[in-house]
Amino acid sequence: MSVQRTSTSAKTRGYLRDHPGSYQSYRMPIRTPPIRGEGIWGWALRMAELNGHPDPSWILTQAGILGRRHVARRDVMHRLAEMVGRSPEDFAELIPLKRGTGYSRSVVPGLELPPWMVASKHFSVCPRCLAERRVVPAIWDLGFWTCCPWHNCRLAISCPACGALITWRRPGINRCSDPHCDGLLSNANPEPAPQAEIEVILLLAEKLAFSDLPRRSTLWHAFGHLDATDIIRLIAGIGLPLTSLGGHRRQRITRPEDVMKATSDVLMDWPHHFHLLLGEFASDAAGRRSLRHRFAGFYYRLLGQGSRSSLLPSAARSVLIDELVAHLDETASLQQPAGRNSTGQWINRHHAARKLGINENTILRMVRLAARGIVRN
Repeated sequence: MSVQRTSTSAKTRGYLRDHPGSYQSYRMPIRTPPIRGEGIWGWALRMAELNGHPDPSWILTQAGILGRRHVARRDVMHRLAEMVGRSPEDFAELIPLKRGTGYSRSVVPGLELPPWMVASKHFSVCPRCLAERRVVPAIWDLGFWTCCPWHNCRLAISCPACGALITWRRPGINRCSDPHCDGLLSNANPEPAPQAEIEVILLLAEKLAFSDLPRRSTLWHAFGHLDATDIIRLIAGIGLPLTSLGGHRRQRITRPEDVMKATSDVLMDWPHHFHLLLGEFASDAAGRRSLRHRFAGFYYRLLGQGSRSSLLPSAARSVLIDELVAHLDETASLQQPAGRNSTGQWINRHHAARKLGINENTILRMVRLAARGIVRN
């Protein structure tokens, strides 16, 4: 059965885009609610393709998401619901709580994210997922989501036919952003994804309750107690200092994919690579008698009270601090390493201090002195 599709003239679409206050009631001929896991832009793109619009911008302008005038979030939800004959609550998870300049245009359901973590201009897709199902998951908007955990491949960022970068302003889910190109995004041949990044993505995907994951991440034993938002903050908290150390922050533009690579390299084979990183940043120079001095900017910005420390959730920071103490124990050359109990298992600094009846800072001082050969058993 064929369905007659209606469309609005380019002149009318342009007028509504420049004059968002002139709202006109509109109901799409072909109407479906958002699919679980779909974002507002992905839903609008799917509706635009089904109803013959050139791209999703007209739908979002009608709803008040795009445009020069601010439209209350409640009104946006009602307009979207009117378009498809659904309840406004069907769009509650898809509309950002705060919108406008400096705020994100998209929401990844289940995550509370700052705007810079969500893509706003260019986007990534998994070609193999698109070949199986014409849906754009909201998680693809997340800048840290660099690969597909189901297909073990990197996400594509450009059209395989003409090389144009993928944007939301395209006529269909599987279509190129260039209106003169007939390329299909599902025809792209994606690169294999690094195993380190796959492990982080698997950890986050399970916390977001994605189904049919191929396996559990190898990082689950160390970070499985964190929630999804804390894992995102962990990625940012580790990766941002590592990608910005050695340069003025105003002179560096940190891309989310670079942050993800830096973090995954540290978390891989946990905690071995983290200990190697601590060894690279450690300094035994004379006069460096505190942890802040010994690990310089790395400790200050990642483990201490640096400008990026607020990104690290306390639960994740405690894991890193415990491994820092374990690293100090391993390099202290003691016959009975501090930080181990009688069975040889690692214990944290707080428990060690209680067993010895001393202050926690005293344990760290003993480890530092032992590393310098001052303390003897």
